[in-house]
Amino acid sequence: MSISPGPNLPPQPPPPQQYVVTPPAAPRNWFAPVVIIVLVVLAIANFIVFYDLSDTRKNLEQQIADLKERNSVLERRLSVADERHNALKGEVMATGEKIGMTQRDLDRARALTKQLSQEQKAAEAKLGQQVGQVGQQVGQLRDEATQKLTAVNTEVAGAKNDIAATRKDLEQTKIQLTSAIGDITKANTLIARNHDELLELRRRGERNYIEFDLPKEKQPRRVGDVSMQLRGADPKKQKYSILLIAEDARNEKKDKTVNEPVQFYMSRTHTLYEIVVNKVSKDRVSGYLATPKQ
Repeated sequence: MSISPGPNLPPQPPPPQQYVVTPPAAPRNWFAPVVIIVLVVLAIANFIVFYDLSDTRKNLEQQIADLKERNSVLERRLSVADERHNALKGEVMATGEKIGMTQRDLDRARALTKQLSQEQKAAEAKLGQQVGQVGQQVGQLRDEATQKLTAVNTEVAGAKNDIAATRKDLEQTKIQLTSAIGDITKANTLIARNHDELLELRRRGERNYIEFDLPKEKQPRRVGDVSMQLRGADPKKQKYSILLIAEDARNEKKDKTVNEPVQFYMSRTHTLYEIVVNKVSKDRVSGYLATPKQ
């Protein structure tokens, strides 16, 4: 019910306008999906972090194992170094001892060198005296040698005269010796016609000479290393025929004349032999066999 105001009362303001406030609409339900997404992200992040931590842990464990291995290697090397150090220390000590010994040896060597130097000087002085004495002796020997040389020269001069005389005799003998042509070589060869000339051939010494006197016989006769058998002799014509047997080889020489070189070869050595008959008589010849020097 409304009450009207009285006439003495001021006018009342109109009552305030009433508005009806409509409550806001309820917000949409988006919070739950966001939370889920955040949780998923956090889970993924945790997984990634866990994986990284696991890999890092493995790497750290591997590095720790490597460090342990290196440490072990270093310990072994250190042990080897200690052994080498000890060995070197021993060598250094031994070297020090050797150096001490070497120093003593050097001192001894110096002393020995000094002693040898003194002995050498003494020896040189003594040698000088001996050289002086030897010089005197050499002078005496030189004088004696000069005297002997003079005597030898005198003897040589006499020998030269003798040699000259002998050479002159030889030249004369050459004129006396006769040369003849061999029946095989067809070359001139010196022959002896008698005993004296044969002695001259022997003196020359160029060959060996064996004299023979060969009668006519049924069996060959040995002369040197050759066998001979006279087959015939003609004193009027001064010719003869002879069979020569050398090393089982038979060689018959027919109608050969006096002082003719009759030659034949030894089959084994192929050396030239030679016979010369100086005299032919009835059923007998005499001469010599010439063989090479051995």
